[in-house]
Formats: sequence, C-alpha cells, structure tokens
Amino acid sequence: MARGPKRRTDSSPAVEAGEIGDEKSGGKADAKKEMPPTFKLWFEEAWHGWMKPLGLIVVLIGAYFLYDRGVLPEGNAGLVVVALIVGVTIYSVAEQAFPLLARRQQRLALGGFIAVWALAAGYPSLRAAFPTKVLNTAPVTVAGCNHWKDADRKECADPKLVANVALPEGSGPYEVEVSGELRGTGEAESSYHLTFSGADSAQETVDGTLKRTYVRQRTSRRGSGGVSVRQERTENSHRILVHGPSVKVEADGVDDTLENGLLLSFHSAGPDPRIFLILGALCVLLGIALDYWFAAPKVKTYFGLGTGLTLAFAAYFPTEATPHFLVRPAVAALIFALVTGGLGGWLLAIVAKSFKPKPKKLVK
Repeated sequence: MARGPKRRTDSSPAVEAGEIGDEKSGGKADAKKEMPPTFKLWFEEAWHGWMKPLGLIVVLIGAYFLYDRGVLPEGNAGLVVVALIVGVTIYSVAEQAFPLLARRQQRLALGGFIAVWALAAGYPSLRAAFPTKVLNTAPVTVAGCNHWKDADRKECADPKLVANVALPEGSGPYEVEVSGELRGTGEAESSYHLTFSGADSAQETVDGTLKRTYVRQRTSRRGSGGVSVRQERTENSHRILVHGPSVKVEADGVDDTLENGLLLSFHSAGPDPRIFLILGALCVLLGIALDYWFAAPKVKTYFGLGTGLTLAFAAYFPTEATPHFLVRPAVAALIFALVTGGLGGWLLAIVAKSFKPKPKKLVK
C-alpha cells in the first residue's frame, strides 16, 4: 500500500533554519513563544474528533422536540433531518482529511471517493423523502367491502378482493404505498396479505400491518402523572418486482377494522437500492484503508466510523420510512447506525491501524 501523506518533521528545512541554524538569534525561544497552549491543542483535536458530531446530535434532538410539538411539518422536517445526518457526517470526516494532502492528484482522488460515498449513502436515504410521480391516476381500493349486510358493518355482503391497475406510464419494477384508515379512536391493528401479478406473469406477495397505539409518558420525574401519546402508522411502502403496463392485486380477505379498505398507490421503483448498499460496503472498506493510510502519532481520521454509520443508516431508514412518516424513523435509524455501523467501523479502523509500523524515531 502507498505511503501516507507527507508531514513536516523536526528535521525539515523550516525547522533547521528556524531552530537549529539560528540558535544564537533566539530561534528556539521564538518557536516556543509561538507554540499554542495545551488546552488549545486539545480543543482543536476534540473539535475535529468528537465535538462536532456530538453537537450535531444535540441539534437534531432539539429539532425533533420542535417537530414533536408541531412547529415543523413532517415532510420538511424529515427531509432536513435526513440531509443533515448524511451530509454533516460526510463533511465532518472529509473536512479534516483534505488539509493533510499536499498533491493535487491526492485531493482529486479523495474528492472522487467522497462523491461515491455521498451517492451510496444519499440515494437510499433520500429516496423515501422524494417519492416519484404516482403512476395510477387514483388510489386503488382492495380488501374492502362494496356492500355491508348490516349498519354496524360486521358482515360484508359484497367483498372487494381483486383490483386491476392500469399503469400506462410504468413498466416495473414498482413501489407500492399501502395505506388505510383505522376505525374508531382506540388502539387498533389491521394486517394484510396482498398478491401482485404483472403482465409478464410474475407474482409477488407482500405482508404488512397498520396500527394505532397509545404510549404512556410521564410528565414529571417526581410525580406519577402522565399523558397518553397517540402513535399511528397507517402507511407502508413495498418494492414489488413485477413488470408490465398493468398489475392485478388480490387480497386474502376483508378486515372490518378498516374504514374503507386498503388504498394502493403505484410509483416507479427506480434503481435497486441493494446496488447502493453494496457500494456503501465498499466505501467502508476504503474508509478503513484511508484511516490506516493517514494514521500518524498526531493525525487521526474517522473514515471507518463515518462510512459505517451512513451504511447502517441507509440500510435501516428506508425499511421504516414513508413519504408521510420520516422524522421518527430517521431518529431511530441514527441511533441504530451509531451503535452498529459507527461503532463497528471505528473499531475495525483501530484494529487496522494497529498493524501500521511506528516511525523509527518512536521505536524503542
């Protein structure tokens, strides 16, 4: 592997000229006067190491409380949170590495790596926040009832279990949003099982659950009082690998906990997200290699930590997020990514750097 970036040593011409070659004129004394205090050195290292990421987490938590109080709307808040998590992570890692490179070719190579890393982490993460155009002109209803036998809607006389969806602008694969309105105001849950058949005779089944729950939150640490917080998830997103200008949808039954059945909206699925996850995994390996290459007694980089964090975030967030449910999945994905990808990448980088030979002057 190529050697790391060149760094100034004690025997460099600048040091020889200023400290060794000019001792009589007070060169050493001037150098000592210009040396920054120990606290300043510690603060600079901590700021570039852990203080900026920690500050970002504090800002995100504050923004989440504003969102939780209804100050920030779901769509805009979710987009900002996701962009901050991915963008600031990449920037904070790259910003400390570029000054260590002296050659233009090295800077270009690092810039290319950053661009690939941003693509691998950004596309899967931001895809949920930017849904494509709806292909069907109106939501399709399945697992509903055309006519009930009684006014209480407990027995269906004419169930609607099959729907044929014309998609003139699409050819597949598709991304399907499944949503529904739960009856009443109490806790409720509705599970579904859908089969999709494409014009190419391919079939795929999906399962999911729509639910409403209430969580008890304490209003004071000293008292026993609390409030019930409503948490509702009435929308799921599924990627289906069927093709053709029309899709047949079949449901296995009618769930009377839904007000008007299931509503389906079809979108173009776009590139397979697994491609970007594989690319993200390669970025993790290259990030660990960069940490090894940059490693020096007074130089620390965090490419392994950053690439591992964004890979875990990009893998977890799209599985929970929908266009109308972004902020809470983003916060949960960030916590998951810090514990798994971030910590794992950081530890792997430490192990890799332990195999790097120490400078000769430090070997006892």
